[in-house]
Amino acid sequence: MVQSATEQSSAPDLPPEDDDVSPILLFKRIYAFFYNKTVGLVLIILLAILALFGTVIMQAPAGTFDDPTSAQSWLDSVRPRYGFWTDILSFLGFFRMYTSPIFLIVIALLTGSIIGCTVHRLPVLWRAAMHPRVHVSHAFHRHAQNRRILTRGDLGSEDALAHARSVFRKDRWRIVEDDKDARAFYTDKNRFGPFGTALAHASFVLIIAAFVISSLGSFEQFMVIPVGGSVRLDDSTIEVRADSFKDSYDEDGRPIDYVSELVVIDAGEEVAEQEVRVNSPLPYGGMKFHQTSYGIAANIVMTDLEGEDVFDGAVPLQWTSTDGTNAVGAIDAVDELDILIVTPASGRTDSVIPVGTAMVELYPAGMNEPIAVKRLPQGQQVTVGDYEFIFEGESQYTGITARNDPGSPLLWVASILLVVGMFMTFGFQHRRLWVRAEDDSTLSIASVDKHDAIYENQFNRLIGQIQDEGMTDA
Repeated sequence: MVQSATEQSSAPDLPPEDDDVSPILLFKRIYAFFYNKTVGLVLIILLAILALFGTVIMQAPAGTFDDPTSAQSWLDSVRPRYGFWTDILSFLGFFRMYTSPIFLIVIALLTGSIIGCTVHRLPVLWRAAMHPRVHVSHAFHRHAQNRRILTRGDLGSEDALAHARSVFRKDRWRIVEDDKDARAFYTDKNRFGPFGTALAHASFVLIIAAFVISSLGSFEQFMVIPVGGSVRLDDSTIEVRADSFKDSYDEDGRPIDYVSELVVIDAGEEVAEQEVRVNSPLPYGGMKFHQTSYGIAANIVMTDLEGEDVFDGAVPLQWTSTDGTNAVGAIDAVDELDILIVTPASGRTDSVIPVGTAMVELYPAGMNEPIAVKRLPQGQQVTVGDYEFIFEGESQYTGITARNDPGSPLLWVASILLVVGMFMTFGFQHRRLWVRAEDDSTLSIASVDKHDAIYENQFNRLIGQIQDEGMTDA
């Protein structure tokens, strides 16, 4: 039946649609999601599983996936190990787990959960500290988890309560009078101790933030610097020069100390200088230069057949041949060639390479069969393939790691907050007692706190001091 115009105008308003959610209600739902303890537990488990994957699955070196060519090359190198899973793991970001979207999303959700739980708990802690429940019923004293009944002896209720107050005040307990019952009072100690949990939670948030900042913004470069030479940082005006290197050994030949004298040069100006040891890095401009390794380098001059310089410097002999007789280094100067420099290993007389000479081997990039192999007598120019080589002798090199970790300061702050928070939580637990003079000449002291060994001793000591005025256990 069709309604008339009058009937239609007087029809009641329809209720809003069920899915019409106000912004305030939406915020409350999101907030309730984050402070839910089950959600927090699930996120912690997910984070642990992802971290396990990140440990078990090979992780690509930093910056590998910034360049499509290097990314594909690296994936091809691990494809024999992971087979058809390689592309799937790459798509999911499991080869760069700690910067992958799925890991960062779980980290973000866990951070929100920690913040939500902390914010939700703060009002409870504040009320307990600043506005405690002072008045309790007689039934509370009768059924309290921990209760001690003392007979007042010859003391009246006023004197007994006054003496109990003095004992608690002397031990630095706070006294709050019960406005509803003149024969009762509330006392507590370490009321701000529970706020240590908030500090600990804040430290967890800062630790997560430091981890994310370090994962996304950290920089690390390993530099092999010949003594007397310098190496420039990638994409930077900074270069590092090694003026000297000293190493010392014990009677068994084990190294006990090695130190490099480094100079940092920025835009052509010397800006920092220091002797660098393993645990004494040189700081400059947010970077730290750490002593990492040391060894022998071969001084090589390499030119093309027209005399143009291709390489002139020290080649660190960082590797050892499979039989241990030779030391091996590489020149990274020609894209289409892998160039190896080989010399006899230190102390080995069984090498096929005569002492005082070197060997150069040229390989097509990525191939195992050399296209040219020639000996380099010291000081002589030798033509190898399309290049001329001169071996000028050996020198020392020092291995320096340049590292910039922007999350490090935040991690220090988080560590301090965590220590302080845990110390407050476990070292200054909030203790609460309700004291009441009963009508039957007794003094009731009740508590709902769990009695650990420390609190048990403290509680018994306080009771003993109260009993000094002639009160005894009922």
